[in-house]
Amino acid sequence: MNKMVYISDFELITPLGNDSAEFFHGLLSGRTAFSIPAHFEARGVPAGVIHALDNGNNSYSRAERLLQMLAEKSPHIVALPQNVPLFLATTVGAIDLIERGCVFDSCQYLLQKAGEIFRKKQCFLTSAACASGQSAVCAAAKLIKSGQCNEAVIIGCDICSEFVTSGFSSLGALSQNKQCLSYYCERDGLLLGEAAGMALLRGVSAEQTNEAKMIHVAAFDNSCDATHITAPDTSGKLLAAGIERALEKANFSLTDVGCIIGHGTGTKYNDIAELSAIRMLWNEQKIPLFSLKANVGHTLGATGILQLAAGCQILRSKDIPPQVSGSHPEPMAQGLIANTPRKFSSNARGILSINIGFGGINSIAALEVLS
Repeated sequence: MNKMVYISDFELITPLGNDSAEFFHGLLSGRTAFSIPAHFEARGVPAGVIHALDNGNNSYSRAERLLQMLAEKSPHIVALPQNVPLFLATTVGAIDLIERGCVFDSCQYLLQKAGEIFRKKQCFLTSAACASGQSAVCAAAKLIKSGQCNEAVIIGCDICSEFVTSGFSSLGALSQNKQCLSYYCERDGLLLGEAAGMALLRGVSAEQTNEAKMIHVAAFDNSCDATHITAPDTSGKLLAAGIERALEKANFSLTDVGCIIGHGTGTKYNDIAELSAIRMLWNEQKIPLFSLKANVGHTLGATGILQLAAGCQILRSKDIPPQVSGSHPEPMAQGLIANTPRKFSSNARGILSINIGFGGINSIAALEVLS
């Protein structure tokens, strides 16, 4: 088999807007989308909330309603044959129903609902903590490259909930200053968000890749530091090794990469781990870096899908969004981040997206435009 995997479609429901163009315009404009949740007692802690979900039937999960909104925007995906595999990326699924007293596996419940809403019979759950979204894309791409299917639907979905907010608070990971300042010295933690994103992957032969602006998933790499249950390896060595493997698989040199979309939670250890890995490889080269969590919060299982959607828009528009909110970049981020938009280098081939999860999970994807 000599299949090339490309991303042929995206649909998004985010705090910044309900389509990929509106979402990306919000990123380029430096907008943030944080407000106080109304559906649980957040004690004044803001999050990237989709308030259109607030007025719903409480017998349904907020996550289920997100999937329904996504399906309404994607009738062509619902209409695909039922045997097209669907991969659901989520960390806690329909956790709000458990908060109301239901006793069940919240992730499996949401997987079942995803199959019903999108009318698909082959449904797979990817729950790799905060790296779930991109890990699901990698799993689907492997299936296509092996010739087991020609296309696959990947959905990332997570909601803001009291359970998850309390969990991150107990870890001391939430920002006390109520800001997400990824890669800035003044960062003190993350803010959460909710979103749903859908990506359609298709496999084509090399002879069929003459369609302009096709986004090729040039390579992917998954690994695990296994150093701590929640903290990453702050030396960055294992993440750097994963990036090197992805670059080799994509046949990218360091200078072929025109932008890195980082995980960038705004926590002390995550940002340092990423910056250490990037400096280990690129040294003093000023490769553009940004994280969208400063705009919409940490959307957990959806974040990898949002990152890839942003990556596709960067490759098509040649515009790189700013890193918002902070004023004093972390020393290792000097020259990498900017508080104004930048242009994608005409000499670069593609981008890297880094998605990191609890337990030391690292997911790296390389994207390029085929023209």
